[in-house]
Amino acid sequence: MPLVVQFISPTSRTGASTVASGYARVAADDCAQPVLYIDCNGSVAKPGSRSGDVQSPTLFDMLRRGLPLSDAICPARDAKNLLWARLGTGERPLLALGGERLQSMLDMLRTDHPVIVLDTPPTEAPESAAVSRFCDGSVLVVAAGRSRQWEIETAKALLERLGGQTVGVVLNRERSVLPRWLGRH
Repeated sequence: MPLVVQFISPTSRTGASTVASGYARVAADDCAQPVLYIDCNGSVAKPGSRSGDVQSPTLFDMLRRGLPLSDAICPARDAKNLLWARLGTGERPLLALGGERLQSMLDMLRTDHPVIVLDTPPTEAPESAAVSRFCDGSVLVVAAGRSRQWEIETAKALLERLGGQTVGVVLNRERSVLPRWLGRH
């Protein structure tokens, strides 16, 4: 059964895109079929991808024109078995796509990809939280020492209220998970 996982954060600048792309690379190493990473952040460039090519077609373009979605998918640079695509252009491509078309697009992509990773904007954009209902699970990415407890709880509650399921939380940007006293000899 194909798996669609959303990576989302309660606020911007938590490193959610880095975590999402890292998860996609690890998943690609374990899958026989190519894993698909979808950048849902609009025109923002991602490291290790061809996102700098703003002329490349997007999944939204292909869906709107009735063309094969594969025309908007390309291999991720420096990765094997990992494909990459942009959802759309502009600041809020999820809003332009809408729920029904997103569901239709994901259903088509599930036929060829065992894992689809959605890198979405923070829950500050309500449409990002609404995407959670179309996913098998959402991973909340929080920044150590920066994300506040109430922001995390509010984001989780919003995802669940909109029909999604939070399946994990990643504490990002923590230099060490070991206490300082443990590292001393």
